[in-house]
Amino acid sequence: MVSPMMFDAPGSTESLFVWVVYLFILSIPVVILISVIISLLLLFKFKLYKKAVLFSLLPIINFIIIYFLLN
Repeated sequence: MVSPMMFDAPGSTESLFVWVVYLFILSIPVVILISVIISLLLLFKFKLYKKAVLFSLLPIINFIIIYFLLN
């Protein structure tokens, strides 16, 4: 529920920074879903355990980018 309130202030819809942060917040579920699917494929189908662990950590990159954007 945070992302719709980002556009509450007057003139915030024209701000590129607000749109970038909004898109990163919106992409979190997509990144998590993709990383889970790829990790499970690598783990069970191809038996590539190290790569499966690396792909499961992919959403952390998204959270780090959002953290640095908001600070």
